[in-house]
Amino acid sequence: MAKQQVYDASAIQALKGLEPVRRMPGMYTHTVHPLHIMQEAIDNAVDEALGGHCSRIDVELHPDGSVEVRDDGRGIPVDVEPRTGLTGVEVVMTRLHAGGKFGGGSYAATGGLHGVGASVVNALAARLDVEVDRDGKTHAMSFRRGAPGTFGNGTPDSPFVEQSGLRVVGKVTKKRTGTRIRYWADRQTFLKDAAISLDELHNRARQTAFLVPGLTIVVRDARGSEPSEQTFHYDGGISEFCEFLAPDQGVSDVLRLQGVGQFTETVPVLDEQGHMTPQELQRDLVVDVALRWGTGYDTTVRSFVNIIATPKGGTHVQGFERALAKTLNEALRAQRVLRAAEDDVIKDDVLEGMTAVVTVRLAEPQFEGQTKEVLGTSAASRIVASVVGKELKAALTNPKRGGKAQAKAILDKVAAGELVPRVRIDLERGRLHRSSGDRESAFPLFESAYALALEADEGFLAGDAAHMAALAAPDRDGYLKWTERGIALAESSEDAGYWLGPLLNNLGWEHYEAGEYGEALSAFSRALAAREDDPKNPEPIALARYAVGKALRALGRSDEAVTVLEQAVAWAESEDAPDGWYHEELALEYDAIGRAHDAREQARLAIPLLEQADPSFPEDSERSGRLRALAGIIGPT
Repeated sequence: MAKQQVYDASAIQALKGLEPVRRMPGMYTHTVHPLHIMQEAIDNAVDEALGGHCSRIDVELHPDGSVEVRDDGRGIPVDVEPRTGLTGVEVVMTRLHAGGKFGGGSYAATGGLHGVGASVVNALAARLDVEVDRDGKTHAMSFRRGAPGTFGNGTPDSPFVEQSGLRVVGKVTKKRTGTRIRYWADRQTFLKDAAISLDELHNRARQTAFLVPGLTIVVRDARGSEPSEQTFHYDGGISEFCEFLAPDQGVSDVLRLQGVGQFTETVPVLDEQGHMTPQELQRDLVVDVALRWGTGYDTTVRSFVNIIATPKGGTHVQGFERALAKTLNEALRAQRVLRAAEDDVIKDDVLEGMTAVVTVRLAEPQFEGQTKEVLGTSAASRIVASVVGKELKAALTNPKRGGKAQAKAILDKVAAGELVPRVRIDLERGRLHRSSGDRESAFPLFESAYALALEADEGFLAGDAAHMAALAAPDRDGYLKWTERGIALAESSEDAGYWLGPLLNNLGWEHYEAGEYGEALSAFSRALAAREDDPKNPEPIALARYAVGKALRALGRSDEAVTVLEQAVAWAESEDAPDGWYHEELALEYDAIGRAHDAREQARLAIPLLEQADPSFPEDSERSGRLRALAGIIGPT
């Protein structure tokens, strides 16, 4: 029988100092990758910039795997904190929930649950060195896994003696201030081969430079044989960030919605006796939003609290989206874009094609977890909704000089967004009917999609609908009418230009099958030109040349046909997509003009490809007849 364990007070452990971080690092950071603790070190420097005390931050990745963050801020306090008897540097680096960012004393806006960040970096570092320029001196201190002391040399594995206290290691001018932190991530916590991605670091630096206009961030990577350096500096702030993020052409300039709201919050504050006592504090919450609508359909919303990204949103994003939908519906009805009997546009319609950067700044924001992915401060929802509603209403209903056209473009875009889902539904239903052979049911759905897409000014979808309506048309006249309609739209609308090649190609084959070879050549040639002018056009260039060559053959223009068909074969082979049809057509033309050797070579290439052809390849007697014709070119073996 197993010995029964005694459960009494001796079994209870009270973790002290930074021990909770080392025992349970996943509660404080991402343990798979050391990038997060580097971000904590950078964020502390950026908090100085947010307060107007720092203009430059340098981040360097050293060859030995260490990371160094330097700033020209005020420097961590080096005097003695009276309650602990330790210097400010040691308190900040070794005590959880300690720092100048609680109670609204030294910082008006910070990156969140600070007093944790610096000490977590320290706790999870095999070695951390900090230097502070302040009061005309350079002060230094080192730590091993959170414990203060001195190292025998410059490596984390050198002999270490635990020892409290700062050392003065140099002199600087009185005006020079700043902090330098260099740390080596502890491989007892992080993966052995984990390395910081330079692309991720660049993205982070770029994002921060956008969010703090005027701040310069320099990233230097000295790990490889050729060190690299990149500087990030943007004066345009989040307006410039919004343009950077936008994936499409704008229907409006960037709108900037700014304002401030107040709220009261009860927070624990450390009193003179070292006790935490509740205190009512009046907080300011600064709202700054940049947004614009574009011609596309994708929505891009990036949200931040101070300079901390909140990829999963939170109360600030909830307030933003609520105000956006409410204000735009009111403006649509006030401008009579929406009629009284029509339903409100829904949130998805409002967000379609929108790019936005939503930022709030406040002291001691409350996050859901130390990774800070979701803002939990409840007052943010109300204040953001109030500011966005007021500022957006003014921009739409009482715009500044020259802003009326932009306001109308935004409202038209949002109103059109209500139609787009109906267009897509009709297209999808039509395709399902057509794929099952029910063209009679498919055709009116494509007609409806076309009309709705034009009403919504969605050229791409209108081109798609015209293309599908042509394919589902009940007769040849309907096919030609819808094809010509789609071609005219594609030639006049940049958005619909994608469909020009396929529509012209379809028109060419319709004429070809009817024996109208001159009209077929004209359509095929226009399709080839469209494909060559627009690399994004979906029509394969080899297929377009094959079609032109086939029409030239039918017209008896052999020399021209051979040239174009040779181009089609060569292009298909260069794309590693050989096609038996191209080789077959070239073999037949070579045979017709007496180039027997070339004809046999092309026939030998064509036969195995045609025998493996997809289901679109003609079956039965036609297939057999074509294969026999090619075999006849080759002759007896």
